Amino acid sequence: MKLMKHEAYDFGVDVFDENVICNDKNDPWSANCAVSELLFTNEEIFNKKFLGLKIINQEFCEFSIFLLSGGVVSKVPMVELPKILLNLFNIIDKVLIFFFPGIFALSRRVVIKKNS
Repeated sequence: MKLMKHEAYDFGVDVFDENVICNDKNDPWSANCAVSELLFTNEEIFNKKFLGLKIINQEFCEFSIFLLSGGVVSKVPMVELPKILLNLFNIIDKVLIFFFPGIFALSRRVVIKKNS
């Protein structure tokens, strides 16, 4: 996504400041794909900013399987692949992401628990 630049990345915003707009304020469909990295990379900062919440799990996921699905909004024709081939790509994704998450992970799953 950083290379193709079809969605914006801005690491210069303060995602913890509720008065800061993190994307293009003139474009309601715009995004800042750096937000999840800024929010969740440093769990200590997250826990200090959101006292009632705690990150209990996070994992990197999806590389080729996301691209093969056409992503969220596909503007190009996609070939439907058999499930067995998609499962193989999913396994390859998991291996690549395990060893090189900063290069291959296109998504991050985060589980946040509200403190009782």
